[in-house]
Amino acid sequence: MKIQGVTPEYLRALMAAGLTVSVDQVIALKIQGVSPEYLKELQEQGIAPDANDVIAMRVQDVTPDYVREIRALGLNPTSSQLIGMRIQDVTPAYVKALRATGFEVDISEIISAKVQDVTPEFIEQAIKHGFKDLTIQKLIQLRQLGILEPKAKL
Repeated sequence: MKIQGVTPEYLRALMAAGLTVSVDQVIALKIQGVSPEYLKELQEQGIAPDANDVIAMRVQDVTPDYVREIRALGLNPTSSQLIGMRIQDVTPAYVKALRATGFEVDISEIISAKVQDVTPEFIEQAIKHGFKDLTIQKLIQLRQLGILEPKAKL
């Protein structure tokens, strides 16, 4: 722990923030640059992750600002969902763009749409082709089946 710069003050600050940590987790937290301030800012956003989630959040660059921007959109993701959103590069702009097409999407639908490359342009294309009563799941199926792909891409 000393090699990684873990001090008694750092450990006390982690515990004061409510984290229960093992020696390996303390080292991982320090290596990933998790500061007591980072934990405090997450908690101010209503996020109370465990040690493993905090490590993953830092690795995936889940910042307090990112949480704030997502929450400003009326979404209330868990720590795991925030990690998934960052892994899939879900941005606030992507969420706004999906909503602008008329879809009120939940977090799992947002992540699924992003994974399957369901973009606002793809949604518009599906609508122009006459598909009605579309849901995110139906759009994902259209994307997976390649129905709207030009022949050259099939």
